[in-house]
Amino acid sequence: MKVLLLLLLNISIILGSYVQNEIWWRGDSLLTFFKKHNIDKSLYFNLSKTDKELCSEINAGVKYQVFYDESHTLNQILIPISEEMQIHIFKDLKNKFALDIIPIEYQQTLQTIAIPINNSPYLDIVKNTGNKALANAFMLAFKRNKKVNFKRLKKSDKLAIKFKQKIRNGRYFGTPEIIGALLEV
Repeated sequence: MKVLLLLLLNISIILGSYVQNEIWWRGDSLLTFFKKHNIDKSLYFNLSKTDKELCSEINAGVKYQVFYDESHTLNQILIPISEEMQIHIFKDLKNKFALDIIPIEYQQTLQTIAIPINNSPYLDIVKNTGNKALANAFMLAFKRNKKVNFKRLKKSDKLAIKFKQKIRNGRYFGTPEIIGALLEV
């Protein structure tokens, strides 16, 4: 299945198709999504009970990818339902939509960053990494330590974080795992 997906993606690049990144809206369900994209609802109703339950776990605000062919016709969709699994909707050999729950492919990275404080730890982490999840994890880790007063930080102070995080499609994905963090005041 993974080879077929990669083959379809490579063919689509050559033939002029494109990928559009979308955001899952609050209140949407897979059935409303099917209606918006003219996908037969029987695809959902023919799923097993377990797969229906997994499909109901799409979180509002999740980013997903829609693949269109060169004539702007919907071809494939990848919708994450957790950090490990995603819904793959695709056209089968009969040109009918099919659905499968597949693992999310990602890379696990171990990184260390060291940055000066210019505004606040949160804003400086986001500015330097583009990673809001890392900024949130850092703030949460230090919030538990009552000895740290973020209001007393100065521009000359520094922070360092060593963390693990998944990268999917060239972007940070999921929740970072902070291995160590340091505030130098």
